[in-house]
This record gives sequence, C-alpha cells and structure tokens, in this order.
Amino acid sequence: MKKVFFVVLATLWLFACKKEDGKKVEFHALPFSSIVSDTLEIDSVHMNTFFSNPTSLFTIDDSLILVFDDNRSDKLCHFIHTKGYVVKSFGEWGRARGEFILPQGLSLSKDKEACCVYDYNTQYTVCFSVKEALGGGNPVQDVVRMEEVESERPVEHRFYQVLALSDNRFLGFGNHPENRIQIFNQSKVLATYSDFPVLDEKEENNRSLWGNLASFGVSPDEKHIVNIHCMTVDKGWLWAFVENKDGEIKLIKAGI
Repeated sequence: MKKVFFVVLATLWLFACKKEDGKKVEFHALPFSSIVSDTLEIDSVHMNTFFSNPTSLFTIDDSLILVFDDNRSDKLCHFIHTKGYVVKSFGEWGRARGEFILPQGLSLSKDKEACCVYDYNTQYTVCFSVKEALGGGNPVQDVVRMEEVESERPVEHRFYQVLALSDNRFLGFGNHPENRIQIFNQSKVLATYSDFPVLDEKEENNRSLWGNLASFGVSPDEKHIVNIHCMTVDKGWLWAFVENKDGEIKLIKAGI
C-alpha cells in the first residue's frame, strides 16, 4: 500500500547566545527563515520476520536494508530485502573476539563498505565488512580495543554510541566529564569535548539533564555534530550543536 509522506525541511537561523561568568550559557531562538516541503511516495514492506527493538536502520542499495536489533536472541545485524525476507544475519552474542555483551547500536561507513558496533561492557568497537557479511564469510574486519588507544591524558572511554567516520576515525558519545564527545582512531584520541552547557544551577542536575536518553547525529561533511536529549524539562527539550574543525571540538550553541 502506498502512502504519501510530507517531508518538511526547515532552515534555522543561527541562535543568538550569551556567555556569563565563563560558564552560564543562555540562548534565544530566532524564527524559521524558510520552510520547504516535498512529497515522497513509499511502499510498505511486509516482513517474514519479527523485530522487537530495531534501533538502527540503513539502506545499502535500492533493494537491501541493514537493521540492528539488540533484543533478538540470534544475531544483532540483519540484511533485509525490500521484498520482506532476511538475506543474511551477523553479529554474535558472547565474549570472544568480535562478539558482544552490551552492544550500543550500529553505524555505517560513508562508502557503505563497513559497519561498526560498540560494546559498552568490553569498550570494544567491532568493525564488520559488508561484503563478507553478505557473502557468508567471517565479517569481523577489525576490533578497536579502547585500552590500546593512546591519549595525552587519562580519559574515560565508555560511550553510549560510536559512529564510524571517514579516514578510519570514530566518533564516541558519552556522559563523563572527560569524554562527552571524543574522536579517535585505532591508535590514539584525536579530539575531545568535555563541557556540559549549564542549564541548571546544580552541577549534578545539569549533568543528569544532558545524559538522559540522548540522540546523536553528524553532518555529511563531518564538521558539525548535534546532540538532542529526549527527556523534557519545564522549558522544553535539550539540544546542543558542536563543531568539529581543525582537530578541535567546540560548542556552537545549546539550549532548552
């Protein structure tokens, strides 16, 4: 059955900001500059399998979808044909190399040749070859062990999510004073952002606000990062925009 969806693309003016006493941050939203709409037609896909917690979904090509579900007992990752059947599944539960205890979502590389899953328990980022996974071979391409990643100073490496970037880099999102946002590769930490924009007078409350059920995203050019928190407060939803430029991560705007 075909359904019509309206996709609304909104362009935001930059938010005016003011920083007081080097810490307190206030932001005032300006009106939308323009709204552009488009109409898309899509087909419903009737599945021959069941997903209970599909938290990540990517299109590989016109007929293939990659789904991550951490609430199934068999595998974590599944290639689904648009006709509704499972093509291949991969990602094992367990404690061996390339297996998972507490996986934290899936990310796909820009060239769609590799996908990665981070494990909160082991602090490993496991990279899979899409080609090998589809071909039925051993899909584990690499395992990045965070205890082997060098840093100029001790940092916490536990993340809620790790995204694959270009040039064999990774972007980790956490809720620790020393690793809210971290860019790293297989050998060292490249950049970190550790501040908590102050939206509450109590420090612990402020960290709690920013750490509850967060969602993250990266712009296609990998220069901007968005961090939105699903927990509502009296004034609205929490959000932050961060810039990744010249090897340094900086806060652009944040607010409620």
